[in-house]
Amino acid sequence: MFMAQGSERDSAIKSEFVEKIIGWYEENGRHRFPWRNTEDPYEILTAEFLLQKTTAEQVEEVYPKFLEAFPEVGDLAEAPKEEILDIIGGLGLAYRADRMKEVAQEISDDYKGRVPEGLDELLNLKGVGDYTANSVLCYAFGRARPVIDTNAGRILKRVFGLNVGGRLRQSDDLWSLAEDLVPENEPKKYNLGLLDLGAFVCHKKEPECKKCPVKDLCCSSRAGEEYGVRDL
Repeated sequence: MFMAQGSERDSAIKSEFVEKIIGWYEENGRHRFPWRNTEDPYEILTAEFLLQKTTAEQVEEVYPKFLEAFPEVGDLAEAPKEEILDIIGGLGLAYRADRMKEVAQEISDDYKGRVPEGLDELLNLKGVGDYTANSVLCYAFGRARPVIDTNAGRILKRVFGLNVGGRLRQSDDLWSLAEDLVPENEPKKYNLGLLDLGAFVCHKKEPECKKCPVKDLCCSSRAGEEYGVRDL
């Protein structure tokens, strides 16, 4: 049922999907996380680095301390690695301290201490890939960019019946659909809604379809599919 281009019906389904995701997020999203309540590009970039392979609950404890110690890009660029590790070492992935310091130095040297607003410029920063770049563009600058992790990709695959193998997030069909769906209005709420819905309702195994706001639109739910270990 993948809808790359649109009949009027397909467009209506996509619009309804987006509206329901946003509505669900407004009522059920994890609004308490401080990085979701800022539009500061440096604070959002910091959060994205800390969230890599780390739970949001773990980052929630460290994030305020990090920003108190390094409130500006220049502060992080000049900080000793040991001082950074003292704050984030408990999260694991010790290489993050080096990477975050290097990125801060790049931003200080090449962009006068301001996180760049262009996709290509963000992707040129060490350790910044599509996910992090799109997160910064969407959450800090309000751009309609798709933010696709495994959870969000799983929702799009199931709802729109994407027939993809291998690594889902490398699928051209997925990215085409994701770029088409993300709305110009409220892209942040939409993207965060996908992330949270995938984390708490549309599980890899045993999804809670009865709780899902888009179950009536979902190809997989309507087909009564069973989800096993190999599903995504």
